[in-house]
Amino acid sequence: MSLLLSAVLGLVFGLAPFLSAVSAAATPAREPAFQENFFGVTIRGPRSWIVGYYGTILYSADKGETWEIQPSKTKKALYRADFVSDNKGWVAGASGTILHTEDGGKNWAALPSRTSEHLFGIEFINEREGWAVGSRGTVVRTSDGGRSWLNHAVGEDTILSSVAFVAPERGWIVGEFGVIYQTKNRGKNWLKQ
Repeated sequence: MSLLLSAVLGLVFGLAPFLSAVSAAATPAREPAFQENFFGVTIRGPRSWIVGYYGTILYSADKGETWEIQPSKTKKALYRADFVSDNKGWVAGASGTILHTEDGGKNWAALPSRTSEHLFGIEFINEREGWAVGSRGTVVRTSDGGRSWLNHAVGEDTILSSVAFVAPERGWIVGEFGVIYQTKNRGKNWLKQ
């Protein structure tokens, strides 16, 4: 019995330095400063924006080393952000929310999207032309920087989660259940792939 006890104690004490090193490595050095759920991140050079629940917008000017809150003036969930320059950006969110900034996010203004559907994705190809996509096959398009939006729904009741363009005339929308739509004419028509 004492041989077994010696072997167990030797194993425990022999592993103690290793276990405490593993424990220290597994313990975060600090608690996260933010407890919200985040949905989207946009990176533009050293500048980054994160969006999430309760109208949360976080901004970093130093490649994510530090973050500050940018007031959005909404409590609705925000899902995606897109910037075409260091100053001009848009955010899409719940219940048709679209926000716009002209000063890098210091000030955000709500824009009328003409939909009450959740908007999960947003993409601008320049300072004027952009698309937002969301629930129930919603696709809205602007050609004036977001001041007005027109409905270009795909005609299918599905959740559309993201939109992206590789050239001004060519882009894709993706969504649930493997849905992919493509445009080759600046979003005038979206064809299912």
